[in-house]
Amino acid sequence: MSEEKAREPLYFRRIIVPVSKPDIAAQMLELASLLVDPEDGQIFAVTVGTAEEGEAVSERLETLEPIVEQFEQATMITQIASSATRGILEAAREQGAEMLIMGVHRSNRREEVQLGSIVENVVQAAPCNILIFRTDERTDFNRVVVPLDDTILTQPPLEIATTLALSQGAKISTPYIQRDYSSTREKEKHIQSILSVLDEDQHEGREFITGRTPGDSLVNAVTERDILVLGFSQRADLELEFGRDVSDVLLRRARCPVLLYSQILEERDTMTGFVQRILQRFNPALTQVERNELVWSARKQALSSIDFNWLIMMSAGLATLGLMLNSVAVIIGAMLVAPLMSPLGALAVGLAVGELSITRRAAITVLQGFLLALVISILFGILAPLQTPTSEMLSRGSPSFLDAAVALVSGLVAAFALARKEIPVALAGVAIAAALMPPICTIGLGIALGRPELAMGATLLFVTNITFIVASENIIFLWMGLRPGRRQDTQREVVVWWSLITTLLIVTGVAIFRLGQEATANIEVEDVLLAQLPAAEFVSIEERLREDGTLSVLFTVRSPDDITPQRVTELEESLEAEVDREVALDIVNIRVVEARNQFEDDILAELQAQFADVGDIDELDITTNEEDDRVVADAVLRTAESITLEDVVEAEEALALAFERPFTLTILVETVLSMPPPEPTPALENEP
Repeated sequence: MSEEKAREPLYFRRIIVPVSKPDIAAQMLELASLLVDPEDGQIFAVTVGTAEEGEAVSERLETLEPIVEQFEQATMITQIASSATRGILEAAREQGAEMLIMGVHRSNRREEVQLGSIVENVVQAAPCNILIFRTDERTDFNRVVVPLDDTILTQPPLEIATTLALSQGAKISTPYIQRDYSSTREKEKHIQSILSVLDEDQHEGREFITGRTPGDSLVNAVTERDILVLGFSQRADLELEFGRDVSDVLLRRARCPVLLYSQILEERDTMTGFVQRILQRFNPALTQVERNELVWSARKQALSSIDFNWLIMMSAGLATLGLMLNSVAVIIGAMLVAPLMSPLGALAVGLAVGELSITRRAAITVLQGFLLALVISILFGILAPLQTPTSEMLSRGSPSFLDAAVALVSGLVAAFALARKEIPVALAGVAIAAALMPPICTIGLGIALGRPELAMGATLLFVTNITFIVASENIIFLWMGLRPGRRQDTQREVVVWWSLITTLLIVTGVAIFRLGQEATANIEVEDVLLAQLPAAEFVSIEERLREDGTLSVLFTVRSPDDITPQRVTELEESLEAEVDREVALDIVNIRVVEARNQFEDDILAELQAQFADVGDIDELDITTNEEDDRVVADAVLRTAESITLEDVVEAEEALALAFERPFTLTILVETVLSMPPPEPTPALENEP
């Protein structure tokens, strides 16, 4: 026994074991029990069910549950998924697995091993370390054999081998393939540190495998009571990986069980391992089958069809009517109908995998849908003309970086939904349409209304959305494992497409930035004017820089007060001092006439009582001084008699007493003049 252990055995806390057949389930669970942490480890025996299987899943569970119950740390779980591969991968992510054990058979012909499509696809997308277990007639072993060569795949299988030897009380053999192994002091020290967890008598002496065919030598050296542990690269092509002489020969011809181990997770106690385990739970890598299905679907979605054209026309009509009616509900209805998600997603898929025939066809379909929706919106705008744009139209005529962010997130959602069949495709359609169809219809309405600035702003929004959606979709597809081909012509065309996308990203980004600067300037002018017009409510602002450098500002507000030309001149001078340039200010005041409240009605009743014997109060204007809570009342008294200053003072004091607040009362007297009645005409003396 070594005096000091250099490291702890490599146990795993959470192991996933897919089980479907009783004949090998016990063997795989037994292997997992040797590798699981004895203190707090868990083994999850996963059986995957699909909707098509029905009662077959229940029958399988009844057969497998008694086998699983034999292992203390094992738990049976059922994963419902669209396929066995997807179910296994989802179980590994949901359970936070550190190890996934897959079983393969050797066929009746002793030198053939079929990995199977499920194993191959799981290996390519597994979110954790993976162990492929080639079972045999017997699984008990007295010795663990792990060949050492000069590749980086030596350490992980050696750690697994020492854990198996320690758990089983077996010996370990580490034959060196001399042709592929060069010894260094650091390498030998590292190997000894891994083996230090074992007793000294468990490690057999050093042995060298020589000759041109080391695989054949190893096959002859192992017995049926051994177990072979080999390493492989999880991300490599399995056919190429196992085509090497040693791995290929041992996997197919060894007389004992064989373990193929690939490690992608670092040790859990390191920061890298901690981060890896978190990120792997959010890594939705696609299997090769799923990638193929996505590409096949993209080929179909890239093509225009009668359904696509009709849905474009109907969604464009709904969106146009929603914009004209200023109705958010109708616009949302158009989003649900719009089919632009399909060709746009196909465009991104074609670009991601390098099949640019799909990209070109999808781009033409998107352009066709755009032109069709544009024509529909122009016709609606001409047949039912508006006088002014609605707020829903104006909001899409001035894009900002927030709109670009909406397009970015929409693309992420769309790509994820397209790749993950469990997510309703309608979700992606809503995400895309929310960022595309309303701007297209705003372009058409801007043209119909003769508002080129509105159409240009909506065009910028549409181009921004398209660009950011395609870019973000490709980020998701890249994350999921889609890659373009390596053909030179394909790579050249991919570079051209990405150059176009990058150029559009830069151009739209710069344009949005300039619009943002203009909007910021508008807000500054708006703040200055509203600060000096406290009773006004902002409606709109239009700024234009004249050729002589004068800033022309058209400011529209709602206000209950009159804004005099003198007041406009004062505001103009104040604005010039703030922006440090000449300003030509025009203010459009939409006069607001408000109904009197109860307080004003009470004051009016009190004044009517005070001047009941003199005349009628015709008008009353009430303001409040917030500093001393003084009420300022301006009234118009229509009377045929004269009143004195003492009458006004008495009325002011009466108001202050009645409402227990200081009052300042001003009375404007309108004198009512009436003509005296005509005098009767005297009768003539000679009149009969």
